[in-house]
Amino acid sequence: MFKKIKVILLMAIFILSVALTSVLYAAQNPDFKSYKEVFLPINEKDAKLTITAEEVPDAAGYVYLFSTIKEAKLEEVQAEENVLVNNTPEKKKIGSVDCLAFKVLDKEKPIKLKVSFMVPNFYSIKNEAAEESTGPGGTYRVSYSFTCPVASGIDTYSLKILLPENNEILTVTAPKTYEIGMEGKNRYILVNMKGKEGKKGLSFAESVSMDFVIKKESTTKNILVWIVSLGIAATFLVFNKKQLGEEGKEVS
Repeated sequence: MFKKIKVILLMAIFILSVALTSVLYAAQNPDFKSYKEVFLPINEKDAKLTITAEEVPDAAGYVYLFSTIKEAKLEEVQAEENVLVNNTPEKKKIGSVDCLAFKVLDKEKPIKLKVSFMVPNFYSIKNEAAEESTGPGGTYRVSYSFTCPVASGIDTYSLKILLPENNEILTVTAPKTYEIGMEGKNRYILVNMKGKEGKKGLSFAESVSMDFVIKKESTTKNILVWIVSLGIAATFLVFNKKQLGEEGKEVS
């Protein structure tokens, strides 16, 4: 009799633990439509990280952002299409991943959340090997990685890192596929993971990494560009003056 009661109790505890795990999983399984990270230089060393996430709140009415950089300091929080109960986030975990959780007023409505952080010394990791192999100093390694901790994945994920002004990319170790361009006076490197045909842009536990070396543009190169530009301008002026002189002679 005692053995039967013990077996029944053990089964009840097992069923209860599975049920609680399912509830917890459901409560921490937000639905991400997009997750966009942009690093913008504030100066030669520090960056401003802006995360824009479009997501559906979980069963408990929370939306999440992931704390990928411990040193990052929260600066500004903006919400569209829904209302946050409080702009100050709670610190939670999804699995073993640290995250910032924001409670929304209406858990049935999606939200577009835009949050900015100040990231100290993001561009100032000295890369001695690159410096030795490339001659003149001023080479730095920039490295960042994001791993999707959400079981349902993220429909579209993008990562964009802008370089400090007058810096250029020397070598890229990761990712394999990327885009390089200019935004104002800043070069950037971009990776965009778009979902298609029912497949997520970034699946659970899938990572996106950026690892590259930057350096200051060559002063000699800039001087040569300036000299060539000045030479072209001077030639143009001389040519125009000569043309005007000849036209003046013809009129007289």
